[in-house]
Amino acid sequence: MHQSARKNRRRDVLSLPPAQLRIILVFAVFAMLYAALNIYISTNAFTKLAEAAWNLAQPGVAQRDLQIAVDQHRETLHLQLAVFSFLSFCMLCLAGVLLSHRLGGPVFHLKKYMQETIAGGTQPRAVTFRKKDFFHDLADQFNRFQEHFGILKRGGKPPS
Repeated sequence: MHQSARKNRRRDVLSLPPAQLRIILVFAVFAMLYAALNIYISTNAFTKLAEAAWNLAQPGVAQRDLQIAVDQHRETLHLQLAVFSFLSFCMLCLAGVLLSHRLGGPVFHLKKYMQETIAGGTQPRAVTFRKKDFFHDLADQFNRFQEHFGILKRGGKPPS
């Protein structure tokens, strides 16, 4: 690997930490609300089911045996919901990270290009984003801006 390729390789997980952390936080909050709602609804529904079962219990069935069975099923349900909620939380946080990269990457790239061009560290060129990034229209508009002010010729080359 060339020295310049190593130098340009990003090692940070977050290129624009404040914005990306806000996006991830929104996903995490929604995941926690989803988990809490799952637990609330299931507990409420299970309690009503248990009450209905106690009311319908036949005389031969001991109330204590019914209570033990209901408690065992409640514990199993809570464990399943906890695992499901944790997996949902992980998936939503991962989705937040991926989405924040697709949103933050173009902004980071454009900002870095402008800083390096102003500092004289790079020649003006057409700006391009990764294939799956958002804001390709921003790159196109920025390139037209550079062409309009004579920074670039058509085709993305600097004027000679």
